[in-house]
Amino acid sequence: MSKKKVVVMTAAFYSKPHGVRFDLQCKQIKVATSNGWPILISSGDHPETNKVMSSLGATVVVQDGRPHGGERRRLDEMALNMRADFGLWTEEKDYLLPHLPAAIERMKEKEASALLFNRSEESWSSWTPTQQESERFCNRYYNAMFGVEGEVYDPMLGPAMFDSRGLEIYLRCDPTVYGVDDIYPNLVAPLNIRAEGGYATSLTVDLTYPPKQREEEEGANRAVMMQKRASQV
Repeated sequence: MSKKKVVVMTAAFYSKPHGVRFDLQCKQIKVATSNGWPILISSGDHPETNKVMSSLGATVVVQDGRPHGGERRRLDEMALNMRADFGLWTEEKDYLLPHLPAAIERMKEKEASALLFNRSEESWSSWTPTQQESERFCNRYYNAMFGVEGEVYDPMLGPAMFDSRGLEIYLRCDPTVYGVDDIYPNLVAPLNIRAEGGYATSLTVDLTYPPKQREEEEGANRAVMMQKRASQV
């Protein structure tokens, strides 16, 4: 069986070519490229930051002012043009990428066009208390509204994986139809896939939130992160 082509898609919003999240993005680029997975980055960053990410092997797409959802769909379209068998939307989560082979197998097993990753119970303790409370609340709401027997969805983790059919539906996804802002089409697209007769599955994985990222979010960036969590809820 031929190896499936996986394309990783992500975004970058760093004002300088250093810092906790930038370092995580660089690690993610290295993990993706070492596995032969092209990585596309929608970047609103300083040219020097883009230069560093490009030098590591990423394809950097400079943002042109369209909504966040539009930027994500632009990368989705690029992945389709690259004839991707699977596409992953994620934030800077290098620690998630080793689970992609298992995600592909799960999607094949369930004949699914989308997959949301689900943090194991052991994983949750490494996230900040604020995230544990707010994200578990949102997940309960999401599962109560859209849950499927035998699946546990964790949309607040962020990443979502699609097969080629799912990527096609993702490209047409408009979150505003549901009365929400066009920010996270990757989390709305699984609902559209189900509406078109497809299936969205889940995969429980063991993850550890980066200690330096947690330290920053509980310290210097606490006020900003609290505001972000409130807006997500």
